[in-house]
Amino acid sequence: MSQSDPSVRSSPAGWWPTDELQIVVRAVDAGDTFLTFRPLVPGQPVMSHRIRQGALTPLIAELAAALPDPMPGEVIGSGHIRRALHGALTERTSERALSEALGSLIIPPPVWQHVSMSRRPVRLRITPSARLATVPWELLTIPGGKRLLELATLAFELPPTIHYRRPRRPDRTCIDHSLPPLRTIDPVVPPQTPFLRATIEAGRELVTRRLGVDCATYITREDLGRALRAHPPRWLYFGHVSVPEPGIPGTAGLHLSDPGVGGMEAFGGTGHWYPLGHRALTVVDLLVGTLEPSWFTAARLPADPGLAGVDIWPMPPRVALIACNSGADHTATEPLGLVAATQLLGAEFVTATRWSVPTDAAFGTLRAYHDRLPTTEAVLAVDAAHEANDPIAALRTWQLGQLDEWQRTGDLGVTPLLFAALTTHHAPAREADGRDPAWPPFADEGPS
Repeated sequence: MSQSDPSVRSSPAGWWPTDELQIVVRAVDAGDTFLTFRPLVPGQPVMSHRIRQGALTPLIAELAAALPDPMPGEVIGSGHIRRALHGALTERTSERALSEALGSLIIPPPVWQHVSMSRRPVRLRITPSARLATVPWELLTIPGGKRLLELATLAFELPPTIHYRRPRRPDRTCIDHSLPPLRTIDPVVPPQTPFLRATIEAGRELVTRRLGVDCATYITREDLGRALRAHPPRWLYFGHVSVPEPGIPGTAGLHLSDPGVGGMEAFGGTGHWYPLGHRALTVVDLLVGTLEPSWFTAARLPADPGLAGVDIWPMPPRVALIACNSGADHTATEPLGLVAATQLLGAEFVTATRWSVPTDAAFGTLRAYHDRLPTTEAVLAVDAAHEANDPIAALRTWQLGQLDEWQRTGDLGVTPLLFAALTTHHAPAREADGRDPAWPPFADEGPS
């Protein structure tokens, strides 16, 4: 890039980022898929890009076949996980080919050039469309060249409406720093449910040895509420998430130790019932709490009756939800899932997974792989990243190490099926109109 590269000019406005080149990426599906790439640099034009549906559809189908999520007509069980553990993201040659094809289609050459030639660190702030919700942006590859993860830090964002009338903005001042992080790791779910433990014995021993946490614990929504209201510095959940209606992330629920309650609806407001009566902590629960809106009359578990979700489960600034499809918000045209719910309740950084995550047991039994505990190691990596000043950058450093080993060895223990599933959404505190507090007032802003 020439010496007159506008990406290195300082900004007279005073609030444009100067320590890194930030590019805001927004995508929308409208027949074809349209993307805009907006560098946050004064005078820098927005770069727009159109992806023809006919070109994108077969690649998204190829990606879907490589992921552990059930495909249409596929019975939920071990079959779809076995398919993924032998799929394109577990073989170096096929993974590279798919990543190059997606990279060429999704990111136009001018953007690749802009990112690769910037003299400042690059950060992409990405809001995918529903069609691009499961795309592993980290793996996208410039033909014959580097991965996007190697060229930029990737931060994901929900639409700006997440800031409008947000019930609770991120608040670092209320944190009780005398408390350790709240870690809800592999909570025991009621025995009548179809869920097995998320960890095997060796994984539980590793977690206990590394973090000093007992994985064999019972924790209900009431227990979680009490722990969150003590304002720990952060919260890490590793266990099971269900999304009973694919493409509707608002039906998602975290599985804790709550028993079934007399045949009540499992996922509030959707009409779906969970097998055997076990009750998950759903998106609706987190948002509505124990209030009784007019559109929902079923009884709720006795967790501080009559309170909104934000009063029962206030979120610390940093949250990690490591479970199947915990970060599936973008699969809906208007994203509303567990990431949105936790950010509305006060989280600033939320690390989650964009597709299902195979357990260590699945790696061992479905692929005859016993050398590592890949899933447990990923959880520990997220836990460590959330201790850093910038959890997004810290997680990227770990992912780069995984990517390097993957490209050198092809070891299943560092498959992109795991490390590329992780995303971190960022939603810092904003003013009521959505502005960053450091931004200057709008020129046409009149008296209040």
